[in-house]
Amino acid sequence: MVTCKGNQESTRAFNSFLNWSQGTFEMSADFADVKSVESAIDVGKESHFEWCLAWDSLKSILCESRLPLPANSTPHDVVLVAGSGTSTLSVDLNRDGGYSNVISVDSDEACIDHMTDLHPTLKWICADLTVEGSACDAVARAGYGRCILVVDKSTLDCILADGAQGARAAAGYLLNLCRVLVPTGLLVIISFKPIVFLKKLFRFLESEMKVVDDLCKNIMVETQAHLPPISVLILRKNCNEDSSTESSEQDGTASDISIPQDRNGCACGSDASHGTDAAKFRVPQLDAFADHVTSVVDTW
Repeated sequence: MVTCKGNQESTRAFNSFLNWSQGTFEMSADFADVKSVESAIDVGKESHFEWCLAWDSLKSILCESRLPLPANSTPHDVVLVAGSGTSTLSVDLNRDGGYSNVISVDSDEACIDHMTDLHPTLKWICADLTVEGSACDAVARAGYGRCILVVDKSTLDCILADGAQGARAAAGYLLNLCRVLVPTGLLVIISFKPIVFLKKLFRFLESEMKVVDDLCKNIMVETQAHLPPISVLILRKNCNEDSSTESSEQDGTASDISIPQDRNGCACGSDASHGTDAAKFRVPQLDAFADHVTSVVDTW
């Protein structure tokens, strides 16, 4: 288990969350607040806290050379790390993963300030990714190009810990992550939850996002050998937007939601070479998706 040396409080928080994620006890109301998880990590004493998996376990999966990124990717394209905390994942993606432009987003201002001080050459943005348009806005604020890859390392787990309210927040969060991607862009979910659970969550979005089964993995951690493996689910955003739009219109789950524009007046996720952009991405209504997430969590 990766722990923060000398920081017993953050280690207890990590262990408690791990037990909850495997269904061994109900999450307390105090811990369900993601902010209380962040407050357990004293950024003044520890440089980094590695939640879930360290880079050594993820390098073979996340390196640019290992992922089937959009065919027309360029060095200007963006990787978004959602809920970056004080993990070194963003740094590793930049230094060792082959990605020039990495944007790290977290709702905790102290974490963002701390990581900005430690790694000033990278982009660290404070934003709540459960809020509509926040992911697109973060990419626009960073001043980079299109978003070809989004990585969530257990942030979804934390959001889901907050009961019914967490289910709605998780729905908004996932829609934002899907929305910011260009067509054929990849979303990577790293979770303590089983892959079958994650697939059920995304079933509601299957007309827009497809699971790449041959890339999904279960990773065993030697120090957690008594526990189930950690899941890595990888999804690709569909490029056939006409058919997905038609499907959504037929089942009544589509919603026209405006996409924030960047400084050039283009929708985030624009793909000029294909004449498509993220504004055409038809997303389910938030209420319907939140109901689906709630149902999956309640019946799991």
